Amino acid sequence: MQSKYSEMFESPPDELLYTPISRLGRTLLLLGARIDTEYDHARLEIRDCYEPIRVSTNSRYFYGIKLQPSSRFKDIVDRIISVPTGRDNSIDMYRNRLQLYGLTCEDCWGHFDRNIFPLDASNIETLAINRPYMMKEQHLLVTDNNQMPWFSQYAQLKLYILSS
Repeated sequence: MQSKYSEMFESPPDELLYTPISRLGRTLLLLGARIDTEYDHARLEIRDCYEPIRVSTNSRYFYGIKLQPSSRFKDIVDRIISVPTGRDNSIDMYRNRLQLYGLTCEDCWGHFDRNIFPLDASNIETLAINRPYMMKEQHLLVTDNNQMPWFSQYAQLKLYILSS
């Protein structure tokens, strides 16, 4: 017997529901999650008061909250977006660049790719000036979605610098 969710696990999200990063500017600082499947798309919901957005880059999809960058953001971005991708040592180079600013990607380095620069959510105070987002992740997420099991509605949010 096939689960009603099994098709969702195997299907990518509908790309028409995601705004290409190029429409939003050169770079974007996002507190959110990568959406790999239709199941991810359906299970995560951020409270409307935070004005969540859905964005795409490099055929990858993200859902989260657009953050207001801090004054240090531009200098940091200029350094890290020049890290080459696709090389054996790309992740090490990326980690070393982050270390220059006291930043980390220990929980999310596997998401590093062309135009996708993941950072641990603990770096939020260095990169963003959004005070309301300093609260715990569970306050951002809606967990009373009757369509999905309660345990599937949790996500460990990360910071992403997305570029076009």
